[in-house]
Amino acid sequence: MRHISLLALALALWIPSISHAQSAEPFSAPDLAHFSYGILCYHRPGEPGQFLTPSELDRLDTSQRIPVAFETRVVPAIPTIRFGVVVGMPPGKSITVLSTITLTPNAEEVVEDVAELLFTDMPQDDGWQIEELTDFTLGTYRFEGHHNGNTLYDALFTVVPAEAYSAPLPPCVSAP
Repeated sequence: MRHISLLALALALWIPSISHAQSAEPFSAPDLAHFSYGILCYHRPGEPGQFLTPSELDRLDTSQRIPVAFETRVVPAIPTIRFGVVVGMPPGKSITVLSTITLTPNAEEVVEDVAELLFTDMPQDDGWQIEELTDFTLGTYRFEGHHNGNTLYDALFTVVPAEAYSAPLPPCVSAP
């Protein structure tokens, strides 16, 4: 999970606008054992349904938490909300993935965050957390994962003002 202030990211990674092909529906490669997307909640192993608070979550490493995606492609702009994809490899397999999260807050700007992630047969997330509301919070977020030049997943999300989000919130998210 990437914990970066969007404002700091925008200042550090400001790049000119570039055109990206955007898929209408999330894509996952057939060799993934697990793929889901949406608003992310987490629980401890063996405790499904007992979701961790943001402060509990920040104290745990990835082996101590299991991500659960509540399927949606529209995300309300609420501080501490996390969203993205959950990926799991077949039993016994692990790979390093080049992950790119691209934020397009408007037609003139594009911000990209690139990281290498290790995925194993235990479901893990490639996610983003909104830490504060800024001019760069709203917009389109694209999550792409590549391994050896092949696309493993590609999912597009739209972050909207909290008051414009009408669906029920997952149990780990508090309304503003």
